[in-house]
Amino acid sequence: MAATSLAGAGRRRELTVLLSAQAMAAMSDALVTVGVPAIRESLHVSGAQLELIASGFVLAYAAGLMTGARLGDHGHRRVFLTGLAVFTAAAAVSGTAPDGWVLIAGQVVQGAGAALMVPQVLSLIQLRFAGLARARALALYSVVLAAGVAAGQLLGGLLVTTNAFGLAWRLMFLIQVPAGAAILIAGRLTLPATRRPAGHPTCPG
Repeated sequence: MAATSLAGAGRRRELTVLLSAQAMAAMSDALVTVGVPAIRESLHVSGAQLELIASGFVLAYAAGLMTGARLGDHGHRRVFLTGLAVFTAAAAVSGTAPDGWVLIAGQVVQGAGAALMVPQVLSLIQLRFAGLARARALALYSVVLAAGVAAGQLLGGLLVTTNAFGLAWRLMFLIQVPAGAAILIAGRLTLPATRRPAGHPTCPG
């Protein structure tokens, strides 16, 4: 019984890491959408640049999603952590961007990091959980997907409105840095090395 309880606690920690990363990715695009007016005023970007800032994350994410899912077959933990590290570093670049082009680059790279990270969340849930535990994990995954977007909009509006520490829209990106670093450390300590068994289809996430 003790061994079973310990195993269950370990799986819960794994799920917490995975869903935390998923929530951060879901919130990211919503944060940018809310922050667009403040970004335009602060960086004095052109209309074309503003469009790229608003869409760069989503475009890079969509373009790289299938590739990220395929790469996961060679090591889900490794690809998840790599994507999370890229995502977090790009958030730091975006939050300190001196002009529109650097912010665009940061958002494109962050979207690419999410494309590596996000497919591994669903793949690891499928591989590490079974039966009722898997059903519950997938239900929580769905809730996080929906709630992450709403939370991103609310948080983005709050940060821009309050202008905490005088950072305005920059804080929307900078708060992702310590959060991403914490999830990265927890992931390294918690997630097991896995590969999809031969003959199983890749889950695109």
